[in-house]
Amino acid sequence: MPSLPRRSTQRTVAICAAVVLPLASCVGERDQLPDTPITAPKAPLETHLRGRVQDLVTALPIGGARVTVDAASDTSHDDGSYNLQRLRVGASEIVTVRAGYDTARTLLPLLGGDQEFIVRLRKTVQ
Repeated sequence: MPSLPRRSTQRTVAICAAVVLPLASCVGERDQLPDTPITAPKAPLETHLRGRVQDLVTALPIGGARVTVDAASDTSHDDGSYNLQRLRVGASEIVTVRAGYDTARTLLPLLGGDQEFIVRLRKTVQ
């Protein structure tokens, strides 16, 4: 094996000393790694969905609308707000029904944690 010039050897030793020695001193016999594996945080398994039901044209709140996702449902309040708890994560259809308005069906990905969604209803034309 050819020998390296003295200057290169000194630089290599200096780099190794600066990088390897501090790492080596971090883990000694008293600093053992834990027996349990380190895992990534788990994603939430449920979603809490809240929002408002509004008129499509005027954006005024619509009270009394039934908002349903899977087996969970809530009726919107006078200010249009609704709140659905403990929904399963994944794509779900949100169905909103109110007399005098067309039924709204929206496919929404429920990602876990807290989510907001505004439902806009169109008045039924008669």
